[in-house]
Amino acid sequence: MNTNLKDAARDIRCDTLRCIGHLGVGHIGGCLSVAELLAVLYFEAMNIDPAQPKCRAETASSALKAMQALLFTLRLQTAGILTGAS
Repeated sequence: MNTNLKDAARDIRCDTLRCIGHLGVGHIGGCLSVAELLAVLYFEAMNIDPAQPKCRAETASSALKAMQALLFTLRLQTAGILTGAS
């Protein structure tokens, strides 16, 4: 995994832990275990356009147990914080 994807996975984990810690509820194990998968899928493999929220929502609908991590992945992608996988 390249540095950008590692950074994305780390950011997904950090944001997930902050949110779950703040709310006091969530599936920490599930969220942390899918961070790399989400980073690779959303920042490299699926080539999803952040400007198309319907497409992103449909793609995300099967990941309900790790929704916190998924939401932070979408936030990172939308903000253009980590773009591309080069």
